Amino acid sequence: MVKYALYTGCTIPYRLNSYEASTRKVMERLGAELIDLEKANCCGLYVEPASKLAYLTLAGRVLALAEEQGLDILCLCGGCTSALAKANSYLNEHEEAKNEVNAVLADFDMEFTGKTRVVNSVNSLVEDIGLREIKRHITKPFNGLKLAAHYGCHLLKPSDVLQFEDPEAPESVDNLCALTGATMIDYQDKYECCGAPTIATEQSLSVKIINKKLQNIISAGANAIVTVCPYCELMFDLMQLEAEDVYQTKYRMPALLHTQLLGLSMGMDFEEMGMSMNKVNADKIMDYLSE
Repeated sequence: MVKYALYTGCTIPYRLNSYEASTRKVMERLGAELIDLEKANCCGLYVEPASKLAYLTLAGRVLALAEEQGLDILCLCGGCTSALAKANSYLNEHEEAKNEVNAVLADFDMEFTGKTRVVNSVNSLVEDIGLREIKRHITKPFNGLKLAAHYGCHLLKPSDVLQFEDPEAPESVDNLCALTGATMIDYQDKYECCGAPTIATEQSLSVKIINKKLQNIISAGANAIVTVCPYCELMFDLMQLEAEDVYQTKYRMPALLHTQLLGLSMGMDFEEMGMSMNKVNADKIMDYLSE
């Protein structure tokens, strides 16, 4: 049995409860144990441009919390995965920075030692649990469903730190989702950004990017989109409605998380997977699910 310290980050608890709910259910079904990382703080992702030490200290504290439990960290957010993994690597390679961080952590009777591994939810499912084991739990496969997988940026990069798979030709999400019986399709600019990074400074650009992504996905013949990152999910689900208003069109393309897809194909309930929380109605997904 695999066991992790679960780190949900900031966005998921406040804006995407369905990700946490579906992950807990799927991981439980697969025999993985998730221990809540209590009293955790922000990973420091957005602090890094202002203060590297502040970022390393925030990330170092999260890592130290997991170390206290002797567990690897399971991240649901790609940004959190990237931030924690980079900090973990940097502090292990730079003794001076590690000492500075530990000087701060000492005030809280904590210490970063660098013994914890940072794992993304996709990484965990594909490498730690394994596709063969997941396949054993698929009881209600999808028939005729055509899915477009969106990898996002932080699942794969920085590749020298994450060392998960080839960032230029990834297959993990497609292989994982294909276990459900769905047909995975390729589409133009598949590995391009969803537009989330510019939403705070130039929302019109974000809407333009997601609109183009949606056009490419629909042109390729997809029935739905699968995401693995909370920001990407919010872009394809929530900002899709904004794109419809701006560009005067009706996409209504269901966007669901990989854990929701897996849970449904494992026989779990629509509500149990938090599907009703999706802004774009995803009811039609159920038409492809075997009885």
